Amino acid sequence: QGHPVESNPVLQKMLGYSADELRAMVFTDFTHPEDVAADWRLFQEVVEGRRDHYQIEKRYIRKDGQVVWGRLTASLVCGPDGAPSFGIGMVEDITEAKHAEVALRVSEERYRNLFEGVPEGLYRSAPDGTLLDVNLALVRMLGYPDRETLLAVDASRLYPSAQQRDYWQNRMAAEGVVRNFETQLRCFDGSTLWVCDSARAVCDAKGRVLYYEGALEDITERKQAEEELRNLSLADELTGLYNRRGFFTLAEKQLRLGDRTQRGVLLVFADVDGMKRINDTLGHQMGDQALKEAAELLKQTFRASDILARFGGDEFVVLAIETGKAEAESLTRRLCEKLEARNAAAPAGRELSISMGVVYYEPETGISIDDLLSRADRAMYEAKRERLGSGAAPAQGPTA
Repeated sequence: QGHPVESNPVLQKMLGYSADELRAMVFTDFTHPEDVAADWRLFQEVVEGRRDHYQIEKRYIRKDGQVVWGRLTASLVCGPDGAPSFGIGMVEDITEAKHAEVALRVSEERYRNLFEGVPEGLYRSAPDGTLLDVNLALVRMLGYPDRETLLAVDASRLYPSAQQRDYWQNRMAAEGVVRNFETQLRCFDGSTLWVCDSARAVCDAKGRVLYYEGALEDITERKQAEEELRNLSLADELTGLYNRRGFFTLAEKQLRLGDRTQRGVLLVFADVDGMKRINDTLGHQMGDQALKEAAELLKQTFRASDILARFGGDEFVVLAIETGKAEAESLTRRLCEKLEARNAAAPAGRELSISMGVVYYEPETGISIDDLLSRADRAMYEAKRERLGSGAAPAQGPTA
């Protein structure tokens, strides 16, 4: 009938009842209501001889009302006549394991939501090229009808050139990581697109590669724009940066892309202070050298994917792609640190000084690139006036 005739101290401690209290109860009294039906059904099947034992994971209600998980293994002991005499069961406390299981499930759900929610294409692949997992963004990026169709493709077959795949694998084998690797991939319809791949090898405790995981960004539009720039010769010969026309060509495309993806960008207007003094006292050759060094400092401060241009004379412009408004201060600080390091090693009288103005573009504002430039220019001159008047550090730039 389900009465606990005998119980050991471990079960009594687990449930919070004494042996006498348990004898006066039926096991359904301390079983969670949602688990009673399954437990009772299995118990009856043993009593009726349809099974010789059963095991079930179920919740118990302690005397104090707390819920604990137990794994019950139960069977019947029969008398000499073969009739059931009593049941015997062992309960293992699995509460901690269940809590860990729930926490793991929540963690996996969060990971999956993040995996599917980011706009970049994400993947995991085995060392032999088998695709283990891909997100929907990558499925859409490569034009596949569904995830399963893409997972059935060997990763090496996505590369139109075997040399590109070999180069990726050689870098991964040597360094265990690949950053900003630009390559082409073959889409479902046979066309190709350009991607920027950042990936790492995930290894076990012995250093053996378990799988690779990485993120792919579609940079086809940027590569096409770069090709257009090469065709139009829109680069500045002195610094190697884009020139004024090159900047406008790329910046307009980037702002349109930002409007579609609802991602803002930072526009930085920088000016090398005292260029007339440098040219007059040290000569135009040293002036050109100062401009090239300023361009190099900007390259070191910003990412390769950002648009850097010499806007004319001693003025530079940077469009920092997919950069948050809060990062403006860190970018200014990074440039200051690099400029200070350069000046510390420079001969006396050959220090560089740079003023900056920074503005943030939000897609919903819809303002033009000319308006952004005007705002950044004003912010830069405000910084120049404040700094030169106070004798502050050799680089400064407020954010507008």
